[in-house]
Amino acid sequence: VGWRTEPVQEAEVLGVLLYRAERLTKEQLARSLEIMSEKGVRQGEALIEMRVVNFPQLVLVLQKQVELILQSVLTQQEGVWAFYPLDALPERFVAPPLRVPARVYRALLAHTQNMPLEELATSHRANLDNYVRVRPVAREVVGELGFNEEERRFLEILESNDWRTRELFSVSNLGRSGTASVLWALNQLGVLTYGSQEGEERRLGRTTGRIRRKLAAVDTGNSFDVLE
Repeated sequence: VGWRTEPVQEAEVLGVLLYRAERLTKEQLARSLEIMSEKGVRQGEALIEMRVVNFPQLVLVLQKQVELILQSVLTQQEGVWAFYPLDALPERFVAPPLRVPARVYRALLAHTQNMPLEELATSHRANLDNYVRVRPVAREVVGELGFNEEERRFLEILESNDWRTRELFSVSNLGRSGTASVLWALNQLGVLTYGSQEGEERRLGRTTGRIRRKLAAVDTGNSFDVLE
């Protein structure tokens, strides 16, 4: 994930973050700006040249910077944000590791706390009688969402059977509001899929159960029950 903020927000600038963290003096900050202007380099490169930080330290600082900016973007209550995949970033950029799915998931969950209950309920109404499943292609992303223990248990319940959405609300360990919030967040991430047909495993299980009950009736019932 790379960021470019227009106009530049002073609180997000690398040098300011280091200065506020007392990792950089006012004089060092000023000198880094001079090097940037003279040589046309980024502030991180200027700080390396000044030997204020080394390259591994710079990567860690950039990671923290990206986390702060992402967190700020995701908590905005007005406007729209989106992610756009690129074949390459438009300029040379040190891309530190960042658990984007987990942060987006948490931001979406937090957003549901400000949603009217009726709006949240309406978002699920069309799928109440449909079967809900985790998309196979999304399983890798699910592992990066940073679920807490209760959310992991909910996922186990979801995948333990082929549930209709209304059935899932009944068996969920999160309660109705918690289930509605988690489902909404997962829907926004494209993790879930819905269908009108039950899965093969559930259909076979249901059919097998009927056959077993009939066999038991044949074994234990009288002749008239068997004929019926």
